[in-house]
Amino acid sequence: QRKYYFPIFIFIFSLNFIFRNKFIQFMIRFRKRVDFVIELSSSSVKLFDRSGINNVTYRTKTSDLVYNKVISIDDYKKFILPYIKSCLDIIKSSNYIIIATALYRNLKNSEEIIKLIENEVGQEVNIISGEEESRLVSLAVKKEYPELKRILIIDAGFNSTELGLIPENIFISLPVGFDKPGYIQLGEVFHKLKDDKDLILVVTGKRIQKMGYIKDPVNALKSHTILQRILKIIGNHPVVGTKASPGLGCF
Repeated sequence: QRKYYFPIFIFIFSLNFIFRNKFIQFMIRFRKRVDFVIELSSSSVKLFDRSGINNVTYRTKTSDLVYNKVISIDDYKKFILPYIKSCLDIIKSSNYIIIATALYRNLKNSEEIIKLIENEVGQEVNIISGEEESRLVSLAVKKEYPELKRILIIDAGFNSTELGLIPENIFISLPVGFDKPGYIQLGEVFHKLKDDKDLILVVTGKRIQKMGYIKDPVNALKSHTILQRILKIIGNHPVVGTKASPGLGCF
């Protein structure tokens, strides 16, 4: 009977890995039908409605409150929390989730801010990883452009840049001003795209929205330092702009 011990051990270990790393994330997303998503980012508090009727964006400039990677509790209560509560007043439903992106990942007092929100609104706040942020943006883009089969999504935010390659489902998150190792990582993953004639670039993110990517996405790409590095690796390809956001990928 001892010969069965090792396979059983491997089976139990595998279950433990799945439950700790995948199943919890799955339950967060799919434990119930989600009709509303509140997205907390560096520049805004956004409310997304599955039907699209109650979509709202509050321009909060949350990043302006950050000092030495810390937001004071008093400042957050005064300048950001009221907008989150305004979202709840609109939806008047318990069928929603709250997600937070790069700025919240990078805060030194992130746990304190999240606990404040959860205590005030009575709902769990999920700080998504950079890779998950990239995946959700990619899902939103695929819904918006179902006709595009081979795309590289570039989400250039204020605190990070997310890249999603479809259909390979490669998702990468890079900090703003990423260094040489990050550049090498990009080269290893994307160098083969230079001669890919079917590739379409889809660009989004508040950081390049200010550069007018909707009207002229090509020049917006070229005027962004990080995106210049990406273009140097993958070469020139057709470019389209979008307002896709992680929140839209949750439906």
